[in-house]
Amino acid sequence: MIFLSFSDYDNPYTFPYYYELLLRDCQRKFPQAEILCLIGDRAFAEDRHTKDNAFVVKNLAEYYGVEVMNLAELMAKKQTDPKTFLTEREAYSGFVQRFYPNAFIEAIEKPGMEGQEDVSKSEENTQDSLKTPLNSLLGQEPYCIKISKEEFQEIGDTGLLLPREKMEALGILGKNGILAQSLSLVPGANQGNCLVDGILTASYSIEGSSYLGIYTKEILPKGQILLLFASKEERENFHELYMLSGVPLERGLENGTALPIPEMPVEETAAAEASSEVVAESPAASQIPSSENAGAAKTEEKPAVKQEEKKTETQKQEESSSEEYIISDQGPGDVR
Repeated sequence: MIFLSFSDYDNPYTFPYYYELLLRDCQRKFPQAEILCLIGDRAFAEDRHTKDNAFVVKNLAEYYGVEVMNLAELMAKKQTDPKTFLTEREAYSGFVQRFYPNAFIEAIEKPGMEGQEDVSKSEENTQDSLKTPLNSLLGQEPYCIKISKEEFQEIGDTGLLLPREKMEALGILGKNGILAQSLSLVPGANQGNCLVDGILTASYSIEGSSYLGIYTKEILPKGQILLLFASKEERENFHELYMLSGVPLERGLENGTALPIPEMPVEETAAAEASSEVVAESPAASQIPSSENAGAAKTEEKPAVKQEEKKTETQKQEESSSEEYIISDQGPGDVR
């Protein structure tokens, strides 16, 4: 039997995606197993998103025909003020020891589990026979590309650079996805940055013994990936980077500060600047300054009085054009 006990402290923006992915993988990889989804009593806590996530668990379990054990519902039946009861440590501990073991036993022996067993143990319960995912991205072919530390070029004492040619060889150049990382941590706060094509994409400040998890939001690298660390020791503890298929609403790590960038090789600096310009500059935007410069050059050739008349007329045209732009409700790429 597989117990899925999540949702108490999970990010509500990405939890529906990850939970459905996990549930589908359990059904696909362990067709002989029974699955029981748990909803914890922390759904009453106001400082978390557990209540919202609990509804996600309930709806997904019903969709995939999986049983749910709802500890929050059990507590609501036994306690008149569950939210306050959670803060009473001794009383809560006694309640858990008294009621929760029997709740697990009853859930496991529940008649509904037999019906699930017939389905889960069917030889036809393969990836192709799984229900259509509620999140359409789960219907796409997932990927995970490992980028070992040896693929990076050391920059100063605190940087690791993955240049364009390495990204192309690894198959991640121009590929949509998110980055995850694996590293050991030194005592105290560990800090790091990830710059994609010269743009700060993620930053962290974390403590503990190790970290294996999501690093960035969705990216599309076209030139280089630069990892920065607060010290040489922290850089030595870096293990691998992974590029994964994109996750909707994934924000990555954002709790750190910008670190100084070591001196970069000239060719890599030029490549980063070129890549960032391609990302930041649109064709429409690049045409506007040249048009204004041409108008300014023509104005300089005329007397001062004519310049003022020309300026007034230009302002009227800009105001008219601006009004038309707002009314037309077109995107920023629409240039008339």
